[in-house]
Amino acid sequence: MHHSRLYQVSYQLIDTPPRTLWRGEALLLTLTLTNHGNVPWMNFGNHPVNLSYHWHDAQGQRVVADGLRTPLPHSLPPGHSITLEMRVESPPAPGTYQLLIDLVEEGFVWFSQRGAPPLTIPMTYQPATAPRICIINGNCVMYDAVGNHVVAELQVLRDAGYHTLLLTEFIDERWPADLRRSMVRLHLPQLQHPDQRTHEAAYHFNTADSVILTYSTYYDLAEAVKLVRNSVVIFDYHGVTPPTLWDPHSEGYRNLVEGQRHINLVAYADYAMARSEYMRNELIATGLIAPERISVTPLGTATPHPRPLAHKGRGESPLRDPALLQQYRLEGKSILLYVGRMARNKRLNDLVDALALIRQQHPETVLLLVGDNQLGPYREYAAELSQQAADLHCSDHVIFTGPVPDVAPYYDLCHIFVTASIHEGLGMPTIEAMRHGRPVVAAAAAALPETVDTAGLLFEPTNAQHLATQLSDLLHALSMYEQPVPLEQLPPWQPDDLAGRKIGLVVPRYGTDIIGGAERLMRGWAEQLTRRGYPVEVRDHLYGADG
Repeated sequence: MHHSRLYQVSYQLIDTPPRTLWRGEALLLTLTLTNHGNVPWMNFGNHPVNLSYHWHDAQGQRVVADGLRTPLPHSLPPGHSITLEMRVESPPAPGTYQLLIDLVEEGFVWFSQRGAPPLTIPMTYQPATAPRICIINGNCVMYDAVGNHVVAELQVLRDAGYHTLLLTEFIDERWPADLRRSMVRLHLPQLQHPDQRTHEAAYHFNTADSVILTYSTYYDLAEAVKLVRNSVVIFDYHGVTPPTLWDPHSEGYRNLVEGQRHINLVAYADYAMARSEYMRNELIATGLIAPERISVTPLGTATPHPRPLAHKGRGESPLRDPALLQQYRLEGKSILLYVGRMARNKRLNDLVDALALIRQQHPETVLLLVGDNQLGPYREYAAELSQQAADLHCSDHVIFTGPVPDVAPYYDLCHIFVTASIHEGLGMPTIEAMRHGRPVVAAAAAALPETVDTAGLLFEPTNAQHLATQLSDLLHALSMYEQPVPLEQLPPWQPDDLAGRKIGLVVPRYGTDIIGGAERLMRGWAEQLTRRGYPVEVRDHLYGADG
């Protein structure tokens, strides 16, 4: 049998790769391979078939003979195709190159050596002259608050022109390939003693101008901060849940203990970022970093468009998803929403207790719990909450959704967002709820008073009665908004009604130099009321209060 018939392959690129990158930047390519030979490609044994590549310079000289290997997920029979993603590391120096994608039967032969043409892609690598940033985190999970933050940080730094690489112990494959090519999965020994796969990552780490260590719990790779020699180190602190708020027998308890114990890694940092004053004070309490070197940089969230309140009785907001309303049987219900893990420190049992009390006045109220109830300790706590709801005769009014791919429709669905958590370093779901225009009721604990400020209602932590009162009052206020009292039914106004009080006018802009018709009308009202002796306070969006 002629050898060339054994090694016939065709390659098809699914996406067009960038033609110009900076030296050190990796490629992620998605290809479809078809076996046109007459024998299967085996992905196991002494001579498995792997996907790889070579780099040739502008003169056609081979500068990288053996590229990274991408294993086939399964053996491929003749006539069959397979689509897979491969990682291609940068050539060793800037310049113009040809990337040759090739299959190899390990320990035996490259397919191109048996007459199967490789897929050739021209590439240009420019000198890496911009500052290098290396971000370190334990994992990079999609739909996780810290994971989302790290990826947003990566993207912003890249877009700003920095040569940025994320080192992590786990990469969620759901992130787009264009982002994942700036991520490397490795463990601490692979950074200390790099192999072919981690050599570029180790070089980037060792030559970085700045290293950002993300810390929300302990992970082995965090010890890399001790290896930094010349880089500026930033300790990006997201807070660690105190182990005292966790069941000592539950999965994850040891992680919290280690997370608290290793906060002392901040001693290796030149600067630190905290998400709230509450977290900043935690770092100050270590005594290992000067207070003036700690900045408070809250997490942000973009507002894509105005979101109207979803009020019961008025007709549903156009943003409310009819499919979700039907799925959870929420038509005509007052919806209280919680978003987050089903963790004990979130005090979801207080929400269930409060629900039972609220339903005495608002019987159509439901509690929608959105988040992970599948991981070991979360599943255990969710089961306890289900039993608690049954004991309080409100099982049908407590709804667990489990993890969802997008929480935005659930914020649009609810009437009130509520959290009883007694430890939040910031409370990202609270911020997201406010972004969606939803009223917020939160426990007056940890960083939540700072996060909510005057934009929501607080209640005494662990006090379900106080929580129920706040929620009931707010539900009543929302119903009054939906069913306002007719003007003719209001009692006559008396001047004494304003005794000791101010009339507040809220306007987009205010001042004698503002010529807009609506603004001039409001200024006229303010001046007329003032001349009649009424105390008036004008608040505009540009300058705040103006007495």
